[in-house]
Amino acid sequence: MKKKTNKKIVAFVASLTLMVSLCVPTPVVKAAALTSLSDTLSTLKAAEVADHTILWTLPSTITFDAGDQARIDFPDGFVTSAASWATTDFTFNDGTARTVESIAVDGAPTCTAGANNIGIRINPTTDEFIIIACTSYTSSGATASVTFTIDGTATEGTLTNPSAEEYLIGIVGDDKGDGFGANDDTGSITAIIIDDDQVAVSAVVNATLSFDIPGDNTIGFGTLTSSGIRYATDTTGSDSESSAHTITAGTNSTSGYSITVEGATLDAGTPDIAPIGGTATALTAGSEQFGIRISSTGGACDNAEVDPYNHATNYAYDAVAAADQIISCGSASATTTFSIYYGANIAANTEAGNYTAALTYIATGNF
Repeated sequence: MKKKTNKKIVAFVASLTLMVSLCVPTPVVKAAALTSLSDTLSTLKAAEVADHTILWTLPSTITFDAGDQARIDFPDGFVTSAASWATTDFTFNDGTARTVESIAVDGAPTCTAGANNIGIRINPTTDEFIIIACTSYTSSGATASVTFTIDGTATEGTLTNPSAEEYLIGIVGDDKGDGFGANDDTGSITAIIIDDDQVAVSAVVNATLSFDIPGDNTIGFGTLTSSGIRYATDTTGSDSESSAHTITAGTNSTSGYSITVEGATLDAGTPDIAPIGGTATALTAGSEQFGIRISSTGGACDNAEVDPYNHATNYAYDAVAAADQIISCGSASATTTFSIYYGANIAANTEAGNYTAALTYIATGNF
């Protein structure tokens, strides 16, 4: 009995040894995770067409090689048009800017040999975009940062956002050259679509007009004689031409502004010195004349003075009976400085007296 028992034990041990040898596992290829994934949309608003800038980083042991593929999976709700997309609707960069050679909607893109060529297949039913590295493609580096852009607002093809909700966009990389399967490198991106991504902002800018006669607004010719021309200054006049004072104006109105002058000519009660009138005229000693001319500098309204007051040497004055426009600016402008010159002459028989005049300048904004 003991011998039989021993034989049974030996047989059992031999059987156990056989079972262990059959359980040795065979090696399997493991997938790696894509990292640093993001998708920047041109708009997050529901039901709007949007451009996409999609980024991911390859694993440290993976490169993107000839024959490899990458697939962008948009979930249900996104709508990919079945129109004829153009190569210009896409860009692809895996450390090197690649050339999108061809596009195929529901089919295989033509992908000839090329160091930088890729083809893109679009499936509008499943909302998938597949990037295919062509034959002879120069491999990317490991841990390459990949950027894939989709012009989803183009006229050729569009990619429309779903309703407001949170969505997962999948990225699958077939770097083994065996097609998409269980051993692919994968990652996902959370995209949040909202009802409206815009904030309506409003502001009001009030219309403004600045106008000033800076400094002393009391000017004089001094003593007038029939033998020479006199020019007013802010003191007692001069035989040499110079501006008596300035006026400044500016506005934010796109239609600009206008300036007028009005007032009687120099008079001493009943006698007066004849105004030159509405035609620019040279000053001539020995004849009665009173007039002004204008020059300007600064702002968009530089050279906005109008005829007959815009001459370089001649003078005019035609504002005794009614206001006369001297400046017309048709645009918004920073401050412009207008220099006003006054000239006067008398004849030999001009009545003696103290002659004065009060001129009123009015600025009106064209709002």
